[in-house]
Amino acid sequence: MKSIFFKLFFTLLFIFLFLKLIFLNHFLFSFLQKKSEIKKEIENLRYQNALWQAKAFELEKLKKENFLLKEALKIKEKENKKIILANVIGISPFNFDPCFLIDKGKKDGIKKGDIVLLNEKIVVGKIKEVKENFSKVATFFDKENSASVILEKSNLLGSLKVKNQKIFLDLIPKDASLEEGENIYTSGFDFKYPRGFLIGKVKKIEKKENQPFLKIEIELPYRWDELTQVILMEK
Repeated sequence: MKSIFFKLFFTLLFIFLFLKLIFLNHFLFSFLQKKSEIKKEIENLRYQNALWQAKAFELEKLKKENFLLKEALKIKEKENKKIILANVIGISPFNFDPCFLIDKGKKDGIKKGDIVLLNEKIVVGKIKEVKENFSKVATFFDKENSASVILEKSNLLGSLKVKNQKIFLDLIPKDASLEEGENIYTSGFDFKYPRGFLIGKVKKIEKKENQPFLKIEIELPYRWDELTQVILMEK
């Protein structure tokens, strides 16, 4: 009787363990299958996200190009001069050289002294060097790229001066009346830039008793080292 009981007990125990093992294997197989499916879904979502980001980038690029084309047409109608669009392809590391490179050169009809614009109103600099397939643009941080300017409200005339990687308005008498925030435009009197293009605005004004001129720091309406596209206009 006792032997039959033990046989029955171990038989039931074996059946229980066998069924448990089958259940665990099924659970483990389902878990691994689901894990594989989840991994595939995550990879698919990453792929879809990458596609979306690429499409968003292309859309933003097209919007910028469309805006630039419209600005170029406005300049062409206003100035009646040859206009070319260009991409910025390089800047000096750590801004040691206050210039940048564009992907247009002699083959595109670019010449030294051509004007470089950000849009219809803002001037960035001018062409400093021209190679066959690219050109070098001098910004207003380049000491060799000075310009005659005029203040919007006071009609005062001055010139640009660069010191310690900052741009200043030079030759403004210390008794002159002007305000911070006043816009500064090209005057056209130096024959380097056409009259009426925005360079920047008055950022800070300092007056020193022993100096005949005001120290006026200029703020540009953009960061030249973050430019991606520009408009070229023949001089």
